[in-house]
Amino acid sequence: MPEETEPKISEELLRASELKYRRLFETAKDGILILDAKTGEITDVNPFLLNLLGFGYDEFIGARLWEIGPFKDIKECKLAFVELQEREYIRYESLPLETKDGQSVAVEFVSNVYGLSGGTRVIQCNIRDITKRKQAEDALHQSEEEYRLFFQSNLAGNYVSTPDGKVLACNSAFAGMFGFTSIEEALKQNLASLYPDPRDREVFVDAVRNHRQLEHAERELRRPDGRPVHVIESAIGKFDKQGELIEILGYLIDETERRKTEQQLRQALKMEAVGQLAAGISHDFNNLLGIINGYSEILLGNREIAEATRSRIQQILKAGQRAASLTHQLLAFSRKQVLQPKMLSLNLVLRDVDQTLLRLISEDIEVRTETDPNLEAVKADPTQMEQVILNFCINARDAMPEGGKITIETANVEVDELLAGHGFSPEALRRERTRQESARATGYTTG
Repeated sequence: MPEETEPKISEELLRASELKYRRLFETAKDGILILDAKTGEITDVNPFLLNLLGFGYDEFIGARLWEIGPFKDIKECKLAFVELQEREYIRYESLPLETKDGQSVAVEFVSNVYGLSGGTRVIQCNIRDITKRKQAEDALHQSEEEYRLFFQSNLAGNYVSTPDGKVLACNSAFAGMFGFTSIEEALKQNLASLYPDPRDREVFVDAVRNHRQLEHAERELRRPDGRPVHVIESAIGKFDKQGELIEILGYLIDETERRKTEQQLRQALKMEAVGQLAAGISHDFNNLLGIINGYSEILLGNREIAEATRSRIQQILKAGQRAASLTHQLLAFSRKQVLQPKMLSLNLVLRDVDQTLLRLISEDIEVRTETDPNLEAVKADPTQMEQVILNFCINARDAMPEGGKITIETANVEVDELLAGHGFSPEALRRERTRQESARATGYTTG
């Protein structure tokens, strides 16, 4: 090949290479800037960047990067240029720019220093539009934050656990449901410990593994202190690509108080049924007692009956009257009795209720009565007064599970504002009784 043809071939290859580069430069889907590595002046810009930012070609050429509109006053641009002199490479994952019409654009910014023939050095800046990606990331972050807030503020007890029971996350409602003082304390627990029988946990996990999710399953769990917690649980399984269960998302609704209310309601209905039964039996039994007591009184009115027989009939009448009193108590229990107020002595009511108290009060509780012999009569229904005394004593018994002493005292008391303010305490009643006895002894009365 003749020597004079070699320069021509090299020039053609060079022109072909420059043409190829120019076509890539013009058609690139990223923005490209070419800068003089020494002065920082922009020597070229491709159409994609012009379209992205809305500036004209002449507005870029000859200007320094940190002087042009979208990059103006961006501190990173000047710092990047200084850093490029040393490192010859710099990258920003996300750099905020602004288009000519004021729209915000997020870009990934990469700069490299290249050496050209003749010792010339240039900087090529590749600028990729990541606005949509950034918006997607922000939307995902917002969605995650909203989910986190929902997870934490939900009234249901939410948790995320591994199949073997390790708690990965939970909310405050879950921690409070089982008596933990904080979420951190709850995260140290294994869910298997909350089941009365560990095998129940295995059955639950197998159900999630087989059905992938469970809805509204009722179960009884246990707090660490042993107290039962009745819950309705829904759970969703999370599986890997091989179909293995890796996490369980659980949602618990505490039904303990509702269950307790239902039990109380059922008990109240049972008591109402017992009361109705007691009322029916009491009325029938009272009719029979009326016959027994009536014939007993007729026989006692016969003077020809021997004294020994009369004594036996009196015992029958006394037993019948006592039975009639018991039927009145049954009617009071069922709230079916007709009120019969009359003048009566509370001391006698207290004496009649003694035997009933002995059956209701346990042996480890002492019952002591202190009655005032000068107690004045009151107008009330005897059966109701017996019921009041029984209710007070039963409440006192329940308040002393380890035993104690119940004192029932009767006294004449004039109630004033001072006494009422002390809540009728035993000390206040004793002081009032002493004051009134002293007033009677001296012949003076006080209000």
